[in-house]
Amino acid sequence: MGKEARAPNRAVGAAASSAMTRARHKATVARIVAQRGSRPPSRSRYNARMISVSDGQARILAQVTTVASPELIPIGRGLGRVTAENIRASVDVPPTDNSAVDGYAVGSGDIPAAGRRDLVVVAELAAGGVFPDTLQPGQALRIMTGAPMPAGADTVYPQEIVEREGPRVSVPHIQNGANVRERGEDVKAGDVVVPAGTVLRPQELGVAASLGLAQLLVRQRPRVAVLSTGDEVAEPGAERKPGQISDSTRFALKSLVEAAGGQVTDYGIVPDVSDELHARLRDPVALALSWSSGLAALAILALMIWKPGA
Repeated sequence: MGKEARAPNRAVGAAASSAMTRARHKATVARIVAQRGSRPPSRSRYNARMISVSDGQARILAQVTTVASPELIPIGRGLGRVTAENIRASVDVPPTDNSAVDGYAVGSGDIPAAGRRDLVVVAELAAGGVFPDTLQPGQALRIMTGAPMPAGADTVYPQEIVEREGPRVSVPHIQNGANVRERGEDVKAGDVVVPAGTVLRPQELGVAASLGLAQLLVRQRPRVAVLSTGDEVAEPGAERKPGQISDSTRFALKSLVEAAGGQVTDYGIVPDVSDELHARLRDPVALALSWSSGLAALAILALMIWKPGA
């Protein structure tokens, strides 16, 4: 009887204990939720003092008060450089009316309205040559692609649609002016063909060369010094001390600078010594600074103290 009486008591006690546990859990959860609602998440606290990439770029560019004078370079070394002035065409391109195909140049008066007509081939003209005479009615001139159009001709028959037999050629109907590239069709003299501030690619260099330009005025390449700071980094291939890692960021930054057209000076690894870091920062014209972790505050302090030209 005693045992049977005690069993319900234990059940009631367990239920009461469970209810109290649930109540404490709910109270804890409510307190945590309330605390989270009253302050930003940990990620926001961590990023609260960071700036965006664009803000960082703006701060760096704000320190640039002068621009180095441009330099004149051979066109063959222009790839990836930035033009310092507008490149204008000094001549028409092409410089004369010329044939767009290999074929036969004729005057429009010799084009048959229907059927075919026989013409006398009076000469052959290769690209680079000039026909000294005027083409007469009833005549045709064998002409190659790019050759200047002769006087008296305004149309070119492609060689695939004519029938040649000895000194004569039989031609069908064709549209007047067909297969002729007009003078200045690509570029007119005086046109800006490459604006200032353009990064020169093969196509811009090709256009500049077509204008007969042997030299180009370009901006000087940025000179960028790159260094890593921290006692925890070691040169790749060197024996690492306990707790050290191989320096990798410096080599990535160097490659990025070179890919963007800059000239890199490698200052290696600087230990976590503020005086030495400050001394390094006094030298370069521009600086890309990398560190892995740890005593980065020394680098920040040196950057705050350092002034270009100081």
